[in-house]
Parts: sequence; C-alpha cells; structure tokens
Amino acid sequence: STLTAYITARVIDVMPNNNLVIEAKKEIIVNKEKQVAVLTGIIRPRDISYDNIIESNKIADMQIKFSGKGPVSAQTRRGWLSWLLGVIWPF
Repeated sequence: STLTAYITARVIDVMPNNNLVIEAKKEIIVNKEKQVAVLTGIIRPRDISYDNIIESNKIADMQIKFSGKGPVSAQTRRGWLSWLLGVIWPF
C-alpha cells in the first residue's frame, strides 16, 4: 500500500552525535472514525532540506502506528462470545 502525506514533526530529543529524535502525530476523521497516525524516528540534521522537509527514506528506525476509535474499529474487535469460544475450543 502507499501513503502520501505531509506531517509536521517535533524534535523530542537530541542525541550525543547531534542526530534528532522526532515525533509526529496526525488525527484524521473518516466516516465518523477518528484515526491517529504517530510517526517516530531518527534523522540527521544535514538531511533536512532548505524548506525544512525531510523525505521518509532518510528517517532511521522509523515507526508508524495507526489507531482508530469509532464504529469501524468497534466492528473489528472480537465479541465476548467469540472470545469465550476461542478459550473453550481453540481450533
């Protein structure tokens, strides 16, 4: 899959070698579903362009976490009966 977006990040730590630890968060509401994307990683100051942009392929240890809360997320969770049957009969 492909994700194309601009997201603003903050520097949350400066490492001893002057690399920067960044974190970015973006909240999106789609079909009454609140989705949150959190990006973390390490960048080198020299990789930041003159217009203050860095490409994702220059982010080390990058992690992107998506989470959602709303009617779509509620439908993807197992109900109590399904959980109970999984405990009793795990096949």
